[in-house]
Amino acid sequence: TVNPAAVADAGPDAAVCDGRRLTLGTPARAGYTYSWSGGPGLSSTSVAQPVLTASNNTGTAMVRTYFVTATTGNGCPSTDSVTITINPRPAAEAIAGPVSVCPTVMGIAYSVVSPAATAYQWLVAGGTIASGQGTSAITVDWGTANPAGAVRVFRLNAQGCSSDTTSLPVVINQRLQTVRPTGPGDVLAVAPLPRSVCQADGPYTYRSGAFTNGSSYSWTIVGGTQVSTFQNTATPTRNPV
Repeated sequence: TVNPAAVADAGPDAAVCDGRRLTLGTPARAGYTYSWSGGPGLSSTSVAQPVLTASNNTGTAMVRTYFVTATTGNGCPSTDSVTITINPRPAAEAIAGPVSVCPTVMGIAYSVVSPAATAYQWLVAGGTIASGQGTSAITVDWGTANPAGAVRVFRLNAQGCSSDTTSLPVVINQRLQTVRPTGPGDVLAVAPLPRSVCQADGPYTYRSGAFTNGSSYSWTIVGGTQVSTFQNTATPTRNPV
């Protein structure tokens, strides 16, 4: 009895980036057994279609050849091979720029530290890229207050392999709204505050809303001299007329 020859098919040659996965071979045939050899990274050496996890920690492309031997139920073997080019990935690079900004501020600069290339792709959360996309430096127009803003960057090499994405967290701080000061002599004051005061009296204390923890206040006195300040209050004396 002449048994039919086995059909072995390792699949088409391919290129893959470091760290990526690629399925080799073709679907299993009924009654066949399979055996793979040729290099590391295979999920199994005894299935028709193992998954290759590519690994290349060098700076140049690496070529590997994988072999599959298919054997029929009658013991007839056949071998085929596939060539896989494993391309390296560029290294991730650090980002320089402010990590704490005010809301709606425009034109804030970010750049790759010591760029190893000229072409980069940027992603921004909490703002928009105003200029520089595709280069090693950008400017960002930030949006409203957001504790989870971020600037991210990655690049592709000539083989189309991407670096890991570097992320720089950015806090878009809440901008305080200054409350109009009020106190004695305020023409808009309501009782019990007096709407006028005498020059010889005082000093008087003026207040800007409720004190906000972590805030600082700066006062400017026109027509008087500042005696003291505390949190959101200021106490001046009036200059003689």
